[in-house]
Amino acid sequence: MPFLVWVVIYFIIRPPKRGRKWIRAILIGILALLAAPFLLLGFAFGGIRGVIGAIIEFFFASGIGVFGLAAFLSWRLAKPFGAIFDGGDEPPEAAPFYHIANLRRKQAKYKEAMALIEQQLKLL
Repeated sequence: MPFLVWVVIYFIIRPPKRGRKWIRAILIGILALLAAPFLLLGFAFGGIRGVIGAIIEFFFASGIGVFGLAAFLSWRLAKPFGAIFDGGDEPPEAAPFYHIANLRRKQAKYKEAMALIEQQLKLL
């Protein structure tokens, strides 16, 4: 059952290009049928509180809660260390790109090199 729940949720989030609405509706129905025993038992034994507990139980029984929690925690713990290597979420500072101008200068095309440098400085 956990694998089936994962497959259904994956295709609800990313349905095929053709017939998206129909496929999504059918898969939500399948997910509701898979969750129905949990919800009915929860309601029978605890009312609304039982339904809330049943939803939590369904997520953990299908592995969504466990793997989702593990993925979230690992992301939150690894993000600062990854930012050391990739710079984090901040975009890089704008800097002029002089490589082509240097190439033109080495080819003795000084006017083209100056034009490229001026163009790069205007972009900043």
